[in-house]
Amino acid sequence: MKLKNNTIILGFTVLLALGGVALMRFGNSEIQEVSGASHTGSSSLSFAERSVSYDFGSVSMANGNVRHDFELTNYIGGEVVVKKVMTSCMCTTADLLLPNGEKLGPFGMPGHGFIPTLDVTIQEGEKLLVPVTFDPAAHGPSGVGLVERQVFVDLEGGERITLSFKATVTP
Repeated sequence: MKLKNNTIILGFTVLLALGGVALMRFGNSEIQEVSGASHTGSSSLSFAERSVSYDFGSVSMANGNVRHDFELTNYIGGEVVVKKVMTSCMCTTADLLLPNGEKLGPFGMPGHGFIPTLDVTIQEGEKLLVPVTFDPAAHGPSGVGLVERQVFVDLEGGERITLSFKATVTP
């Protein structure tokens, strides 16, 4: 009887702990406003350029995810074909908002889910919006301090555009 009671208490404790972890991890799914960001709005880049960076400033784990929109405009004189989108870490996801309003994604880190091959054509003068979401709590308590992450947009022909961001993660 004593063994049965200990098993029940242990099971309840484990269940309670898992519930607490789930609540901390998924309880606040809203995207926080970042007051210390170096600028707000979207970052603009043409497909002729190869990289752009954004600084979130200080980001609190307790306040949930943050998001920044990168805008890519096709000024290169012909169509651009996006073949893949992937991130450098599982704490980061990216979507594609196409000129026709269609949303693709979320795309993540290779090895942490399927990274599909795309065939998205962006005509000259069209814009592609890439909303990037960073989860500052994804690495747990050891994930505080300066972090730098990238989103890679691979184009037909092997060219790559790198969208980077950094944040100082606080508890």
